[in-house]
Amino acid sequence: MSYSKLALKIFGSLAHTLSPFFTDLRDDLKRADMSITLLEYLSTTFLTCTIVFVLELPLLALIFSLLRLGPLFSLFFATTLAFIFCLLLFLFFLNYPKFIIRDKVKSVERSLPFATIFLATICSSGMPPNKVFEIFS
Repeated sequence: MSYSKLALKIFGSLAHTLSPFFTDLRDDLKRADMSITLLEYLSTTFLTCTIVFVLELPLLALIFSLLRLGPLFSLFFATTLAFIFCLLLFLFFLNYPKFIIRDKVKSVERSLPFATIFLATICSSGMPPNKVFEIFS
């Protein structure tokens, strides 16, 4: 069973309940050409955040207890930091498709001047326009 299918099995109902609030994310996933549905993406996000929280909380509590900050303060501070890290991870997951879209836009913008020069060179050779675009594609 793949990670996304496991996430969908565990958090599918939660993702389905919250999916109306993430319509922009659905559009971003399509524009980023990510081959994953919104429910799979949200479920994967929730599972990843849960795993990070579960692994991070005891580790941070151990680190803070080794610093002799007191058991109650260590647990409170570890819980707070683990929650903040998971929230930041969740926000990263929400913005990741936008990062991909931005990289694709930059790539097209970087290659556009060369494509224009290439098209102009081929057109100046007297080739018919349909052949020019056939070669260019």
